[in-house]
Amino acid sequence: MLLQHFMQQIDMQHLKKLVKNIWRISLLGGEPLLNPKLGNILNIIREIYPNSDIEVLTNGILVPKITGILAEVIKQTGCSILITQYPGLDEFYLKMIEHLKNQGIKYSINMGKQKQEFHKRFIEKDDTDVNIKFDYCVSKRCVTL
Repeated sequence: MLLQHFMQQIDMQHLKKLVKNIWRISLLGGEPLLNPKLGNILNIIREIYPNSDIEVLTNGILVPKITGILAEVIKQTGCSILITQYPGLDEFYLKMIEHLKNQGIKYSINMGKQKQEFHKRFIEKDDTDVNIKFDYCVSKRCVTL
């Protein structure tokens, strides 16, 4: 366990040598809230990049499990939770928002329709050229294509 923490810190220190300043660091892929070391990862990121925005992208299902130490780490690191909203779950999202407010955690909602429209642009073009996709991208700061 200590070795894994050490390796994560070494990875972030190596990244810092390559990239001095990062505007926003987003943790995503799979479900970040499933990672039992998420609190440690957030602390390491904050230590290495004290001025970066840190956000955890989630489908929201595990948001009610954000309590105790993890909730404190999220607040102390200034991290925010970005929830991807899917249709038909409005009542569930209201409960998540209430939980996050009660915990004092910053959050935002990524509306599903925007997500669908964003991906629709690339599907309609049916083009694999990264430069063309970048030209159609609504956020020129995006590093994910």
